[in-house]
Amino acid sequence: VCFSLIRRYLEGERRNLKPHQDMQALISVVFTLNAGDFEGGLFLMANYSAPRHFLPLQTGDAVIHQADLLHGVDVTYGNRWSWSLWIKPEAECKLFVTVKNHFKMSDSDGNQRLDNAETADFIRRTGLPGVTANDLLRAADVNSDGQLE
Repeated sequence: VCFSLIRRYLEGERRNLKPHQDMQALISVVFTLNAGDFEGGLFLMANYSAPRHFLPLQTGDAVIHQADLLHGVDVTYGNRWSWSLWIKPEAECKLFVTVKNHFKMSDSDGNQRLDNAETADFIRRTGLPGVTANDLLRAADVNSDGQLE
């Protein structure tokens, strides 16, 4: 296991996680921790324009999937808790954790996104030779908002 986290979707806080792929993992495992306490939950999509298919999971159920599975979360009522594991080879895991730590240190406003100045700091911390903030933003800004996520 490379990375493990408990996610919460509480009323008054984050209620969803947009459709995405777990490209930071080889295999992902998601455990449902409290199925009876919420409506909605984990969904799968065939592509970004396809309908969402919510999985009827019970407490303790786990979904195991490859990194490229398109999925997300939408909680319409109550509070959802889940436990996620990202599994990948050790060398890739060490690189992922190092990059994630540099990202956190560069995120000066704590919004989990890097603007141009924060991206420049990230590049300095990681020691990427010959790469500018604009280069990295052009290559990795997945939703064209001028920030890295």
